[in-house]
Amino acid sequence: MDMVRSLAVVGVAVLFLVFYSLQEQPQYAVPNTDVEATVQAARKNVDFPVLALDAMPPKWRANAAFLDPLRGEDNRWVYHVGYVTPADHYFGVDASNQADITQFVNGYLYGVETGETRMVAGLEFRVYTNEKQRTWLHRGVKKYPYAIVITGAGDPAEFETFAQRLSAGS
Repeated sequence: MDMVRSLAVVGVAVLFLVFYSLQEQPQYAVPNTDVEATVQAARKNVDFPVLALDAMPPKWRANAAFLDPLRGEDNRWVYHVGYVTPADHYFGVDASNQADITQFVNGYLYGVETGETRMVAGLEFRVYTNEKQRTWLHRGVKKYPYAIVITGAGDPAEFETFAQRLSAGS
C-alpha cells in the first residue's frame, strides 16, 4: 500500500511537470522606444552625422535609443538607435567621437572579415561580415575623429534595405 501511495505521489509530480512544460512560455516583449527625441537631440548636439530611419518600415519596432555624453571628455558622445524587424532580427546604428575612437571601433569589428564598400546617406562605409552579423563602418573627422557603425543580424537583403533607408536628417 505504501508503494502505491509513493507511485501516486511521483505520478502526480510527473504529470504536473509535463503539464507545465507543455504550457506556452511567454515571449520576451521587445520594448517600443520613441527614437525621435534622441535623434533630434543628437542632431542638435553632436558634431558628427547622426543616422536613423526617418520612416520605419511596416511592422518594424524601435527598441533602443540613447545619446550619452562621455565623462571627462568635453563634447564627446556615444549615440545608439536600435530596431527590430517583424522576423525579430536586430539592426542598429552606433556612433561616437570618443577620444580613443579605435577602441570604440574594435568593439564592433572583432573577428570579422573585411568586404567591399557601400554608400549610405552620402558617407562611404567599409563592409565587414561574419557568420552571425554584418557590420558597416564609416570613419570621419569633424572637430574630432568619429566613427559610425551599422550592425545587424538579418539576411543580407534586409540589412542592405535597412542601411539604405538611413538618413542623416536635415
